[in-house]
Amino acid sequence: MDSFVFVVAIMATWRLSAMLSYEAGLFNMFLALREFVGITHDDNGEKIASNGSFFADLLDCMWCLSVWIGGAVAVSLYFYPVLVYLLLPFALSAGAVLVEKWARD
Repeated sequence: MDSFVFVVAIMATWRLSAMLSYEAGLFNMFLALREFVGITHDDNGEKIASNGSFFADLLDCMWCLSVWIGGAVAVSLYFYPVLVYLLLPFALSAGAVLVEKWARD
């Protein structure tokens, strides 16, 4: 795996994990997914509690979720290297988010 693919994989893993774990998403789709698996939120979209199921605990922990997503990304890229181009928009988004956070702080 060359360094370009490695960086894309890291950034895409972080971006996908963050979106699923704590962002609302377009039309609140990630919020709805978390509620579907048993995570409750307050009126502001902040997590309140989890029902303790595997998927609720998984989506409740960004660090835990990133291990699973990272594994899926690694296996996918091993068997289908061209998938790096599907991950590239997520990696670019991750870079934009990091630059925005750096610029505002």
